[in-house]
Amino acid sequence: MNYKKYLKKAFAVVMGISMIFSSNCIYADEWAGESETESEKYADEYKPIDFKITDLSIVASESSATIKWNIGAEKDEYITTHSVDVEIYRSVGDASNYSRLTSINSNCVKAMSYVDSSLLAGNNYYYKVRISGYFDEVGQRVYHELDGEFVEFAYNPVKLTNPNTELSLSVNTIDDHRIRLSWYQIYANGALVSSYQVYRSESRDGKYKLISTVQNISGKTEYEYIDANTVFGKTYYYKIRAVLNGGSSYSNYSNVVTGYATIDVATILLAKSLKARTITITWKKVENASGYYVYYKQGSKGTYTLATKTANNGICSYCFSNLTNGKKYYFKVCAYMIKNGVEYTSESVKGKYCDYYGYKNESSASKYRRVFKRKKYVYYKSKLIAKRHMKKITVKVWDKTPSRWYSRKFSLSVNKAIAPTVKVIFRSLYKLDEKSRRPIHDVGGFSWRGKGSTSEHNQGLAIDINANENYMITNGKVQAGSFWKPKKNLYSIPMKGKFVNVLKRYGFDRCIWNFSATEYTRDYMHFSYNGGR
Repeated sequence: MNYKKYLKKAFAVVMGISMIFSSNCIYADEWAGESETESEKYADEYKPIDFKITDLSIVASESSATIKWNIGAEKDEYITTHSVDVEIYRSVGDASNYSRLTSINSNCVKAMSYVDSSLLAGNNYYYKVRISGYFDEVGQRVYHELDGEFVEFAYNPVKLTNPNTELSLSVNTIDDHRIRLSWYQIYANGALVSSYQVYRSESRDGKYKLISTVQNISGKTEYEYIDANTVFGKTYYYKIRAVLNGGSSYSNYSNVVTGYATIDVATILLAKSLKARTITITWKKVENASGYYVYYKQGSKGTYTLATKTANNGICSYCFSNLTNGKKYYFKVCAYMIKNGVEYTSESVKGKYCDYYGYKNESSASKYRRVFKRKKYVYYKSKLIAKRHMKKITVKVWDKTPSRWYSRKFSLSVNKAIAPTVKVIFRSLYKLDEKSRRPIHDVGGFSWRGKGSTSEHNQGLAIDINANENYMITNGKVQAGSFWKPKKNLYSIPMKGKFVNVLKRYGFDRCIWNFSATEYTRDYMHFSYNGGR
């Protein structure tokens, strides 16, 4: 083989490729010729944000530790426009065995907190916190993973305050022949708790008899004893004490509690607004009940009103009607039983908002339960998934020519969970008098803005009204629409008035963020159920 011949050909190929690349390279002097503004823009767009943990504090109570901290960044606006993930680590005993306790998201707020309730008295706990990533608002709002530095609590270790050193006994009736006693584990100044002795008497100051011994179990913190040897309607008195160090000593006696076997409690299991202006409650069936008294009242004050009395043990639900949306009601169910000519009762109480529709000042937790059926906000992962949660509705509105008002209809898609609320909003707007109404020529609802977007339109939880005349403006720059002139143009919706009050009444707020005199976002067209974009 002629190796020299092949080497010459290879050299020629390499040189040719080199010339091709050199002719297409952007050299440093050419790059430097790019405007400084564009370079800075590029750097600002892709440079990771240096989020930090600040003001870390921990306050311990008798049963938990509350951890609080703030999210810090170079600019405050980064905090309110980025969702930051924070990891909490904990070590037990000493600082040598940290493990991740939980991870929570900031949801674009500065102040964060977490309650650690899985603690035992007598232990030392060490905590440290770090930032693990965030959703970027630039471009497609991708997720950035970070290996943030740990911030340790300056005053580690943390201990529970005032651990139980005295027994505290509680009592409740189970049914017509059983009484339940319950108490928490105690810490007897280093002594080993072997068991708990349960005493009973038929009078408070009479002779107490030992009726049972409950063994102490390592790691168990809550104990109970059920006394099934009782007589219906008879009153009993109970107290307990702990056996220490295998019986060599005893703790002090607990408080004395009074119990008697009577009818079981008809616990209210569910209260729900299944239709407008109604709440239906259901309760646990009491086997030996003759029937139930059902009461209600609006607000925590005042007296209960009897709604119904039933003598049928099979009926365990009742629907309250003509209620006011957004108001909280309290319900009481009393099971009753007649024995030897005497009526015995027990009661269960539950509070519930009338919330078939959304309402003003509705809590975030209530909104999340309504829309996502869980305790936290959920972002739909794709347009297909989001559309499964949407419903197309038709609304009737007023529009206007220079000389007269006329009605028209629009169709829009919104989240199924708030479809009734959106429909009642537009019905209420349509009923406004001419002086209070505003003409409407376009309405928008669900609009997929891409995976990772935090827009409420992605979730079907926002509506836009008259987009052109109610612009979105950020720091003086118009982002959408043309203007907002409510005093000159009827299609521009004012900040106050009956029109806006209807939306507020059902939980929809206008999205106005004023960070400072020069930094703000004002989206006048946009009304949101969760207060987001």
